[in-house]
Amino acid sequence: MINNPSNGFVVMVRIYPPTIDKNSLDGELFSNDEIIKEKINSINKYVKDFFSYDLETRMSENKSFEYSFSNECLSTTSGVSLSALKFYPTSPHFSEKEVNMIVGVLKEQKTLFDKNQKFP
Repeated sequence: MINNPSNGFVVMVRIYPPTIDKNSLDGELFSNDEIIKEKINSINKYVKDFFSYDLETRMSENKSFEYSFSNECLSTTSGVSLSALKFYPTSPHFSEKEVNMIVGVLKEQKTLFDKNQKFP
């Protein structure tokens, strides 16, 4: 989740390819390093491709929950924006049970998506 300090109803989630060590990107918001910029753009493409895959294979068939995609969730010091999956958990009936279900489905979809990808 990348908008933890937000008091709003939207939850922004950034997922990573299995080849990226998330800990190596701790400074991604504040770095001007060209390698970090390239990684951010690569991850942004991955997030968008995953969203497109989930939209086509699950959401378009009305299977469970839906969410959207943001190209520019946060802007970094270098001017490169972070993309993210965008969830609106606004129902008064939304509970930890639904969160666990959503995380479980996303993990399953991500596993299937990653199996069909070619990573460097």
